[in-house]
Amino acid sequence: MRCPLGIIGCPDRSAPFGVRCGPDVRRPRAVRFRAAQRLVSTRGARLSILVSDRCIRRSVRGWQAEADVVDIAWCNLLWERSQNGRMLGVTSTAAVRPYRPADAPALDDICIRTGHNGRDSRPVYADPAVLPAVFAAPYVHLDPDLAFVLDDGQGRAVGYVLGTADTPRFAEEFRAKWLPRVADRHPAPKGPPATPDEVIAGLLHDPERMIVPELAAYPAHLHIDLLPEWQGRGHGRALMRTFWRALRERGVPAVHLVMATANGPARAFYDRMGFHVIEADGLDPADVTCLGRTTEDTGRP
Repeated sequence: MRCPLGIIGCPDRSAPFGVRCGPDVRRPRAVRFRAAQRLVSTRGARLSILVSDRCIRRSVRGWQAEADVVDIAWCNLLWERSQNGRMLGVTSTAAVRPYRPADAPALDDICIRTGHNGRDSRPVYADPAVLPAVFAAPYVHLDPDLAFVLDDGQGRAVGYVLGTADTPRFAEEFRAKWLPRVADRHPAPKGPPATPDEVIAGLLHDPERMIVPELAAYPAHLHIDLLPEWQGRGHGRALMRTFWRALRERGVPAVHLVMATANGPARAFYDRMGFHVIEADGLDPADVTCLGRTTEDTGRP
């Protein structure tokens, strides 16, 4: 029987992963696959995969096996469950890079999958495309030079930070240049919003809401989102610092954001990044919270 992953010690010696194949560990298939799914991400450029309670480490320069015991049945199962024959979750090193037009569908997807207080919006909205029409797509259309993505190492965007250096100018261009492109698909509600879709459509048709007097000292604003499996690894911090640097290069002293108060994990992240609360009349703190900070990078946290 040929090893589907080409592991050393199996009939196929091409060994793309450089793992030595040992005897059958005689464990149930479900147990072996659960072990395969237990991906542990470490800081830097290493990933660890627990295989039958033993560890195979991937470094920048290749695979090295430590006390490895892998059986062909387990390899077959992992191969079947992976995408295009790649081991689940294992990619090249992720990195922040500038947005490219080809990233647009991925950004829409990220926005939709994180758009309901950090969670997937698809169970909540009849047409979840209304979310990127407000919070993602207009930024890459009007301010593409201030859009940055987290690339998973395979060319796919798995997170982003988007924004503008000049909120009043952005609101003006939103109405003149962006709204005509999407207004037919997402019409303004005819009365008080009755559904989640209508709430967001109301925001779409009111770009002037972005101009808040109390935020004048923070002329830039941003939106940042990462797919859940890419959170908690320092990528949000890298995206944020990239955005601050771009604003500093444009002479922008401070930036703000407006977030859903219910999104506790996001608020904890912003607090760690040095944002502080800005009180704003006319905005209900039970619904939304305004946060701001300078664009200086103090190296903390």
